[in-house]
Amino acid sequence: MVRKIKGYTTLELLIILALIGILAGLFVREFLIYTARERLKGASEELAADLNFTKTRSMISLNVYGFCYDNDTQTLIIFEDSDKSGNYTQSIDTVHKRNNLMENWKGVQIENITYNRTFCAQGGLVFDRRGSLLSGGAAGVSFILKNSFGEISNVTVNSLGRISITYGAL
Repeated sequence: MVRKIKGYTTLELLIILALIGILAGLFVREFLIYTARERLKGASEELAADLNFTKTRSMISLNVYGFCYDNDTQTLIIFEDSDKSGNYTQSIDTVHKRNNLMENWKGVQIENITYNRTFCAQGGLVFDRRGSLLSGGAAGVSFILKNSFGEISNVTVNSLGRISITYGAL
């Protein structure tokens, strides 16, 4: 009596595994790029939301609020300008929020800030009661964020306090 064996041979299984490995290798890089792009978008939107929160707090309260970047700790600080100096003074002004974007969004870093005053040592970025920049200059300020694949986004605050995000080349 002839007996038929049903199933797959070892060679057929190896071919299937090789095809799955090749396809997985093609899609892993695309997945990594996708997650890096989404982290960049998330960090940019969080930065814009923090700037908008700061502007809104200045508009609805009696005191002005500001925003600065501590380069040593790589932390964004939202502060209440208690002494109404238009600058961030560490011992006087009240800190409302500290946010470390690089810790929250892995692989994203602040590449450049176009107006040096946004650093806490120079006094920070302060909004007035109308939502305009008190200390941003005529051109405003721009934060350039970059992910691990070199993609960039630009979060801009113009002198009137309008906040915008652009992605890609500047």
